[in-house]
Amino acid sequence: MFINIKFVPDGFLCRLEVDPYYTAFSIREKIETLCFVSRNNQTLVYESVILKDNDFLEDHDIEEYSMLSLITEGPGLKSYKIQVITPRKIELMVKTFYRVEYIKLMLMAKTGIPVYSQRLTFKGFTLKDENELCYHKIFHDSTIHLMIGIQTTMNINIRIVPDGFLCKLAVDPCYTVLSIKKKVESFYGVPRDKQILVYESAILNDNDFLEDYDIQEDNTIRLVAEGLGSQFLKIEIVTMTGAIIEMQVKSFYLVEDLKLMLMAKSGIPPHQQRLIYAGRQMEDERNLASYRIDTGSTIQLVLRLGGS
Repeated sequence: MFINIKFVPDGFLCRLEVDPYYTAFSIREKIETLCFVSRNNQTLVYESVILKDNDFLEDHDIEEYSMLSLITEGPGLKSYKIQVITPRKIELMVKTFYRVEYIKLMLMAKTGIPVYSQRLTFKGFTLKDENELCYHKIFHDSTIHLMIGIQTTMNINIRIVPDGFLCKLAVDPCYTVLSIKKKVESFYGVPRDKQILVYESAILNDNDFLEDYDIQEDNTIRLVAEGLGSQFLKIEIVTMTGAIIEMQVKSFYLVEDLKLMLMAKSGIPPHQQRLIYAGRQMEDERNLASYRIDTGSTIQLVLRLGGS
């Protein structure tokens, strides 16, 4: 599970992946490794109670996304120096919790290079805007390389799967999937937490770049957004193991759209799915109405064997 750590006095907020059986000492060790704060200078507090080293998280009913305060003695998180090669060398004073996007802003202030034209790499890996420096293990005297590129805007298509709505977005190949979700939310009102983006049967991960999937001009990404809109039909999909998956659909949805929605719920790629209704195999290009699917209908999901 994930918990939130709020640093005092710096005010920095970070998220840690932990286990309910972790002790407070384990948390302090993890913070020392990731954020460069000596465990001896850490005091963890939850709901006004100081956590003892041997206490387990579950002893204090600490659950997913609970907020712990970390009191650091002395001046708090120390600043340290890193180098950015642009090709000339630029020195920056940073802290472990600074995000990459903030480093880009600092570089823009020093060089005038727009944020969208910056690609930062460390040890051969591209740094993602939403990650902190400690996530990439960038500490004192680390060297980051700045690659300067011209912004290459391209248009991609977003097809909202349930409703069939097709829209066009101007994006950059260096955009992350999360950036696309934010753009869709801004323009079309679809909450990002209800969006699942699919390209060529692969679910796109928030932190991945478009270019990681070789997404190019005029390619179409499908946006699975189950539950949006009104007048949905409630149906059930029964798997070979007898498990029941409840779905909300509309009569004009295509069978291929239903398979994408199933992939979002089960992880089974569409090409491995065979949907059977009333003894008949359902064809991708037909809509649900053509099979007289209605509220309460039950569809069987059968997996295709390799090569069949």
